[in-house]
Amino acid sequence: MKRHYVPFPVTLRGFTLVELLVVIGIISMLIALFLPAVQSAREAARRMQCSNHLKQFGLAVQMFHDPQGGLPPFGIDIERQSTFTFLLPYIEQQALYDYMGSREGGLIAMSASSWWQNDPGGFPLMTDEMRTAFASIPIVKCPSRRSGIAQTDFVPSSPRMNDPSTGPQGDYAVVCLDQYEGEIMPGTEDKGLWSVGGNQNYPERIANQLGPFRAVQLLGDTSLPAHLLGWKPRDTFSRLADGTSHQFLLGEKHIPLGRMNFCTHIFEGHFDKDTLTSDCSIFSNGTWASNGFARSFDGWENHKQTISKPKDYSASIEGPTHHYSFGSYHPNVCAFALGDGSVQSVSITTPHEILRAYSHVSDGTAVTLP
Repeated sequence: MKRHYVPFPVTLRGFTLVELLVVIGIISMLIALFLPAVQSAREAARRMQCSNHLKQFGLAVQMFHDPQGGLPPFGIDIERQSTFTFLLPYIEQQALYDYMGSREGGLIAMSASSWWQNDPGGFPLMTDEMRTAFASIPIVKCPSRRSGIAQTDFVPSSPRMNDPSTGPQGDYAVVCLDQYEGEIMPGTEDKGLWSVGGNQNYPERIANQLGPFRAVQLLGDTSLPAHLLGWKPRDTFSRLADGTSHQFLLGEKHIPLGRMNFCTHIFEGHFDKDTLTSDCSIFSNGTWASNGFARSFDGWENHKQTISKPKDYSASIEGPTHHYSFGSYHPNVCAFALGDGSVQSVSITTPHEILRAYSHVSDGTAVTLP
């Protein structure tokens, strides 16, 4: 006899509201746990890329040294080209370097505005395409801070449309240290940063430039117009007497949040303490009142500066907390390129004495980064 099985009826049921809430809660907890890890991983990648940019600049200094016979200059003069300009061929930007040299007077006599702004001197005007090419060089930007096109085209407080502070912006700065003794010249009250004043027009200040880069050395009769003269580097690596592995060359530049994408400039030798924290062009020495390419650990009224802390970015832009020093958007560290081509992530709690020793080329102080 065959047996017949009668199947039990199948009942389909969905999740109850309580079960759904539990599942949603678990998923939310997992997201909350993994999101910081994802953000941390992304920041670690951006930080590594930022350090790689500095390393490329450190290697560019090395590559400049041999064919040019010395270190790249701190600059030519105020309102002229900065150290970053001279490094362009060594960061795979030869075409942009050649273009700058083709402008009025060449690199020596050319003001920083005569190639970037609408030059009235008869040379072809800068096209939008060329501006974009200069302003979008990726190596000059830290991805934790910005990317893409970064430029300042107009300085509202300037009486001049063709202002040398305008141009491509960047997130790195060369190390400057200037010990000036004696009478303070107008507009140079900042003894720490304005070794721009120590150019060929003020030879007495050349010796007081204690950082790794000094002003360019012009050749021939310096009473002649600058564009008729040649130039050569002033120093070789032997200048770094404390050792290349104990010398900062470049670092991440502090820019307060209130100054991002904005360059303040008060002309005619008068400025307040926050102008040098502005986001000005890194390819220009600027004027007495603005600087976008250099920072120092010795500042206004001999203020002993350290690496900027998070509070220095969110606080008011006025006052001593917003000094024109170095600082990054990375948690707790700021990266520096050293003379030996390496990159060091330096803690933001590092004392001023150590930071200054790593900025000074020959203080003879035996210090080690923590």
